[in-house]
Amino acid sequence: MKEMQAAPPGTVFAGGDVSAARLHGEACWFCGAVTRGLATAGSVYTRAAGEVRIWPVVACKTDQGRALGPMPNCAEYAHLGQSEAAIPLAFIYDRRFTPAEGPSALRLEHCLEYAAEAGMEVAGRWCDTGDDALSDDVRPQLDQLVGAMRTAATAGRTVVCLIASWHRLSRDASRQAVMRYRIAAVGGYTVTADGEDDRPPSPCATKEHADRVLAAVPTAGRP
Repeated sequence: MKEMQAAPPGTVFAGGDVSAARLHGEACWFCGAVTRGLATAGSVYTRAAGEVRIWPVVACKTDQGRALGPMPNCAEYAHLGQSEAAIPLAFIYDRRFTPAEGPSALRLEHCLEYAAEAGMEVAGRWCDTGDDALSDDVRPQLDQLVGAMRTAATAGRTVVCLIASWHRLSRDASRQAVMRYRIAAVGGYTVTADGEDDRPPSPCATKEHADRVLAAVPTAGRP
């Protein structure tokens, strides 16, 4: 029997279902972006028939500085200690004022594609409609989403509010920051389907993260 080759120090296992673009350094390892400036992020390895192959990978500007890790939807990752709690649970949010569902359906598709590529599990979709979609104060569906995120976070899950763009929360920067603070306050973070996010620097920095998001909110608009 052929001896299993050891992985070099300083590399991480690439996981399964990894796109060729990621492995060949043509797309961001974390979000798959190919249009933003890409820079070296480190190396990952794959293993086939006992042979180890090293792949230099890159990261976009948004993800530069993040620690490399394997794709989270991979069985071997679980063997390396990945638990269900570490797989991000995505809560998709949207709002639409008009009855037409076409644009909203496209945004949902964009979010679902991002979640699949990022290895996220989708918890569901919440969408405020009509006058609620235009209000920055009355968002019943967002309220339900935050409550569901709190429940999942309390159970130990990594929770994410996934939106098509920042404007899905609000076009007003201060009100948008308030909504992001609500999400951060229950232990989550917000990410767009274009790969932008406000995640904390480490899993232990939830309180500091919420305080940092809140600091961007004018005093008069704080919850």
